[in-house]
Amino acid sequence: MESTESTFRFGTGSVGETEGVGELLGGLLVPGDVIGLVGELGAGKTAFVRGVARGAGVPTGHPVNSPTFTILNVYEGRECLLFHLDLYRLDDPSELEGIGMSELQSGRGMLLVEWADRYPDALPSDRLTITLRTSGQDMRDVLVTAGGPQSQELLDELRGAFESAA
Repeated sequence: MESTESTFRFGTGSVGETEGVGELLGGLLVPGDVIGLVGELGAGKTAFVRGVARGAGVPTGHPVNSPTFTILNVYEGRECLLFHLDLYRLDDPSELEGIGMSELQSGRGMLLVEWADRYPDALPSDRLTITLRTSGQDMRDVLVTAGGPQSQELLDELRGAFESAA
């Protein structure tokens, strides 16, 4: 585990651990939080989101799948909606308005964006960015980066929850 004030780096050794860290984060999210997910195909972005959904109160057993083909999945959490957006198939940033990007960032829900690095300027700078890299069959290196004061607070809370759970 390595961290600076605005970053937090750790590893996971299984899909379950990756989901578990997502679950910790999901329990901390509030409406208006934006999470950008970055990583190659198979890096664990959707597994992380499955954990976030559990932590945010999406009912157990409700399928949480990659929205690669639907572009957007919406889940009902304990206090608000969880928007799960995938930018992989978008060809042009103008398509973001067609899916209601400004509405998704309106603060009435929590927004998780897979492939956030494709159109980073479409997201608020004050977001938490989770970068997942494969380091073995089920092992992942995870880098969490805060982009502003709200996401810094979230990063600090995640770091504390992670250290308490370890």
